[in-house]
Amino acid sequence: MDELNSYYKDQLIDQLESLIELCASYDSGNFTRAKGMSAIIRTMVKDPIPRSGKKSDTVSLLKTLNIKDDMKFYNTAYEAVDPEFMFNLVGFVTVPTKNVKEHFALEHIYLPVFENSTQVDCEWLDFENWWTAKVLVSKSESKNIILSRKDIVLRLAEQFGGVHVDEVKAGNRDYFDLVTSRYSILTHVTKEQQEAIKYLPYALVRQIAHEVIVSLKNKLNLTIVYNPTNKNNLRGIPESNIRQPGMFSESTKAYSKHTKKPFRLAKQTVIKSPPNAAYVKLFF
Repeated sequence: MDELNSYYKDQLIDQLESLIELCASYDSGNFTRAKGMSAIIRTMVKDPIPRSGKKSDTVSLLKTLNIKDDMKFYNTAYEAVDPEFMFNLVGFVTVPTKNVKEHFALEHIYLPVFENSTQVDCEWLDFENWWTAKVLVSKSESKNIILSRKDIVLRLAEQFGGVHVDEVKAGNRDYFDLVTSRYSILTHVTKEQQEAIKYLPYALVRQIAHEVIVSLKNKLNLTIVYNPTNKNNLRGIPESNIRQPGMFSESTKAYSKHTKKPFRLAKQTVIKSPPNAAYVKLFF
């Protein structure tokens, strides 16, 4: 049994080292490496849904090692009770385009926040609360998008290139629109036009990978080198230019689902809209 545990631990460390390599590639400008990250995270944490009379041989590495249920997962998000809008894990920034032929051209991208999140309710959570917490909420007249880490990782892994590419249908169209930047929740607005902010699912998965790496290094007391950075992807722009939108909610629905004393909370502003307002437009 000790021999098997040693084998499984070696497999987990191999997966972790591969995840760190993919993160380094993302941090060097290869945003689609998030697909590979989603596949590795899936291997580490996804277990089958129990079905009556059936037992699956495919279980997560963390479950096989018997550490999934008692370990804590690093959390860089804030889950409010019932927000209208809530943006965790990532921020947005305008940077010079990578296309050297387009002199002075700019593009608007999402990037992970790493340790700079403006809103964190609990620094550590058990797996289920971490995995299923709503980290992205955008309710509007045209689309309601509500995503947990589970949704973000497994959709990219199982439907959009991590381990499988599914046919695009009504049930996964919203995520397809996010992956392809046909819809980006936030837009960059100028006097002339509105432009999509790109790479949202990839940035979300990169931040989730960051949380997983910190969690496993903490649990297993590992000294594996891991140096997350946005420096290359900012292309000369200061990191302070990354803006995390935060949250918009009725005051009674803005409380954390996990604690009465948040670890970190952004400055709050009270907005009183006219009683006959049909919608609220937010500018950041």
